Amino acid sequence: GSVARGLSGKAQEAAMSQAEEVLDYIHRHGVITPREVMLHLDIYRLAARVYDLRRHGDRVQSENRWTANGRRYAAYWIEGNVNG
Repeated sequence: GSVARGLSGKAQEAAMSQAEEVLDYIHRHGVITPREVMLHLDIYRLAARVYDLRRHGDRVQSENRWTANGRRYAAYWIEGNVNG
């Protein structure tokens, strides 16, 4: 089955392309957050792309972090990634 199951052909391809961009970013930088993915990759649904990666078998880990003013956000990395 496809990672982005339930989407139309073009939407499925776009979701996979975005998931691959997220995975590449994590491999290069060790971790990714919603702010980084919006600023650097112009992707606005990081949690959905992480879901796609996990369904594909990538061991994406996550934890909640907080900004200085108390806002919560998620950080994602690959289990065992030497940069993470």
